[in-house]
Amino acid sequence: SVGQAKIITDNMLMSAAEALVNCITSEELERGCIYPKLSMIRHISLEIACAVIQTALEDKVVKGGSRAAEILEEQGLDALK
Repeated sequence: SVGQAKIITDNMLMSAAEALVNCITSEELERGCIYPKLSMIRHISLEIACAVIQTALEDKVVKGGSRAAEILEEQGLDALK
């Protein structure tokens, strides 16, 4: 794993779920979709991964100097919100 976290916290799971929901467009919601388009899987996966990494850093299950923090920086995100 990128951050080499030994555990997955409840907060990390919640971040993954929230990131997935945030990837659903309003048009998809109006059509009754509960998941975003599969054609967006790469973008969605990146969004979820970044959210989980950020939470793992906040929960201190990965170190700030790890590859995890570098990935967030590459995506223009703060390692710690």
